[in-house]
Amino acid sequence: MADKKVLFKYSSIANTDISDDEDSGFSFSLFCDGTAKYEDYIGFEDLKKLLIFKVDKQLTKKIGLIIENNKETISSLDKIIDNGSCDGCADIFQFYSKEICCYNIEVNDIETIKKNNPKYYQEFYDVMLQENQLIKIFNQICSV
Repeated sequence: MADKKVLFKYSSIANTDISDDEDSGFSFSLFCDGTAKYEDYIGFEDLKKLLIFKVDKQLTKKIGLIIENNKETISSLDKIIDNGSCDGCADIFQFYSKEICCYNIEVNDIETIKKNNPKYYQEFYDVMLQENQLIKIFNQICSV
């Protein structure tokens, strides 16, 4: 499978100390040919579950179209979207060859944050915009 081209991939990986028998994250990869791979990890080294399956061609095309329609936005996103969080889960998104990493990503109500936490707003305004854009694209893909 190493020679297949990734269309979309999402990984959520624990960024905190965990024991060797605790769940540490998962990843879902969709390749351009419609093959999908789901991996579930325990500890940081061991594969708990591996599923490989085919996704319907029309669904794969829909996801490809979402990525294509958001190509400019995706290319403008930083490779590391740093919202000041350094613990919890790492969220790693991949659209074709573009990989984007962030921690504890969330939808931001920018106006409320501006009002309630102006310091954070000033420091992380651009980051909040990028997080919102990334989550919007991710939600579109998940809806397929």
